[in-house]
Amino acid sequence: MPKMDRSVLIGLLKRLEGPDEKDVFEAAREVARRMKESGVSWDELLAPPAPVAAEAIEPAIQEGGADKLLSAAETAEARSEIEALLATSGISDATRGEIVDLRGDLGAGRFGRGDLRYVRALRARLS
Repeated sequence: MPKMDRSVLIGLLKRLEGPDEKDVFEAAREVARRMKESGVSWDELLAPPAPVAAEAIEPAIQEGGADKLLSAAETAEARSEIEALLATSGISDATRGEIVDLRGDLGAGRFGRGDLRYVRALRARLS
């Protein structure tokens, strides 16, 4: 299977922003042609978001932040952040499962400030 040239592909994708509709259409057709020739699907072409590094959440756990209870305002913020994350398209099934687990922890009273910091960092990363 031939490999797609990344720089050529980026150039074609940039043409999609152009004012000339004919050029935009031709660029889109060229992207589709190159993908077909290379045997590359959209799922393969578009990389999923990178997971949040464990180092980003480890300090909060070490500080005991995960054990500290949330205020009512923090609980509302956590609920809002989690729902926004779950509404995000393009996140992996593993990440989505982790977010669902966090929502369960929140509902069960096992969600602390360290968890809130993690959810904030994850949302910032995926936004």
